[in-house]
Amino acid sequence: MIGFRRHIARIKKKKQHHFPIIMISQQIPSNLFSEADTQLLMSRLWSLLAKQTERYTMGESTSVTVETAQELLASLWHTLAVALDETHMPYTRLLTDDLLPAVQRGQTIFQDKLARTKRLWEAVCQTAPEIQNFYYMDTLRGIGDYFQHYDLYFFSHQIPPRIDYPLLMPVSEALQGLTYTERYLKHMLAENLILHQFETAEVIRLLKAVAPDYQGFYLNLCEQPLTNVIGLALIGEEGRALRLSRAGLKRITETMQRIGHEKRQQLLLASVLSVCEEMKITDNWIRVYMTSFADSLLPRLNAALDVGDVSHLFVGSWE
Repeated sequence: MIGFRRHIARIKKKKQHHFPIIMISQQIPSNLFSEADTQLLMSRLWSLLAKQTERYTMGESTSVTVETAQELLASLWHTLAVALDETHMPYTRLLTDDLLPAVQRGQTIFQDKLARTKRLWEAVCQTAPEIQNFYYMDTLRGIGDYFQHYDLYFFSHQIPPRIDYPLLMPVSEALQGLTYTERYLKHMLAENLILHQFETAEVIRLLKAVAPDYQGFYLNLCEQPLTNVIGLALIGEEGRALRLSRAGLKRITETMQRIGHEKRQQLLLASVLSVCEEMKITDNWIRVYMTSFADSLLPRLNAALDVGDVSHLFVGSWE
C-alpha cells in the first residue's frame, strides 16, 4: 500500500509504463485542448481521484495500490466521457465545471444502461440457437456473472472477463464497460435471429463440415451458414437449405471471375439484400450487419478466385 501523494510521485517516475494518465491524455481530443489546458485537466482529474479513493476506502484511508488507483482513474474518465457524450456537452466543460456532478450524471446513465443491457442479454439467452458450442455458452454465462459483480461507481470501464465467443463482426476494442457489452450483445442477438432462419439440422451439418468437433471448436456459429446462403444467392439459388453442389461452386467461380473487383462487391451487396428479402428480414440494423459481413467476404473471395477454388469459402455438400 502507498499513500496517495507517494502514489502520484511513483507514477511520475515510471513514465515507461502505460498508466491510465497516459491513456487518458491520448483520448482527450487534441483539437479541443492546448497543452496548458491538458495539464489543467490532468490536475483536476488527480484531485477527483483523491476524492474517489477516499470513497472507495469508505473514508478509512487515502491509500490504495497502484493497480487499484489505475482502475479508479480509468473508471472516472470513462464515466465523465459517457456523461459528456450522451448529454452532448463539449469536453471543454471539464476545464471549468465541477466534475463531481458530471460523474454523478454518468453513473445515472450507467444505471439505465445496465438495466437495458440486462434485458438485451435475456433476449440473447431466449433466442440462443439449439446448437452446443462451449465458447458461445461460456460467454453467455460469463456476461451473466458480470452483471452480478459490475460496479458502476468505481469500475465502470470494465468489460466481462469471459467474452471468448468470436462474432461475425467484432466490436471495437475502443469501447468500454456497458457500452462494449451492450454492443457485443446486440451483435449476438442479430446473429441468433439470422440463425433462426435455417433448420438447426442443416446448420449443424454445415458446422460439422467445417469442424467435426464444432461443439468445442473456436468458431462463429453463424459465419458459414450466412456465407453459404450468400453464395447461393450469387447464382440465383434459394439458400435456406445451405447446400452448395459442385456445379454451384463452379458457377460461383466462373461468374465472379468474369467481373472486376468493384462489380464483385456490387454483386455481393445485391446478393445479401436478396437474402434479406427471401428471409423477410426487415430490421434495418440486421440488414446493415449482414451487408457489413458481405463486405468483409470480398478480400477472401478475391483470394479464392485468384487460385480458382472457392470451396474453402463456400462449403459444398454432395453426399
